[in-house]
Amino acid sequence: MNAVMEYRSREAVIAPSVRHEDSGDIVDEILNRLGRVETDVSVLKSDVSVLKSDVSELKSDVSELKSDVSELKSDVRDILTKMSGLATKIELSDLRGEFKELKGQVEAGFSTLKGQMEAGLASLEAKMVKWYVATALTTGSLAFTLAKFLH
Repeated sequence: MNAVMEYRSREAVIAPSVRHEDSGDIVDEILNRLGRVETDVSVLKSDVSVLKSDVSELKSDVSELKSDVSELKSDVRDILTKMSGLATKIELSDLRGEFKELKGQVEAGFSTLKGQMEAGLASLEAKMVKWYVATALTTGSLAFTLAKFLH
């Protein structure tokens, strides 16, 4: 596993001990490598252009998300504002107690008023009966008196 690695400088890789008769092979090798580099660069360029369009789409998506988030924040603020004006359970419980108290007072007031009205009606009825009797007696007396004077 402990292999010894040999350091080769860049110049040695590109043009190792150039001999005149081998120079054609070296040039061919360099051109082959250059062709692969150009192919790789063109692939990288196309990948970069795809990435640029993707980044552009992501930027527009992010800006849409920002506006949506800002709208949601506004909606949440509105909801919180409306909720702050709502009564709590304790306040509702207190109101129920107060309403029961008021209901009792109103019922007691109506019961008292009913008693007073019944007493007033009874009194009025008695007065009316007295007036009817008095009016009937007066009318009868007047009729007998007129009858006596006319005969």
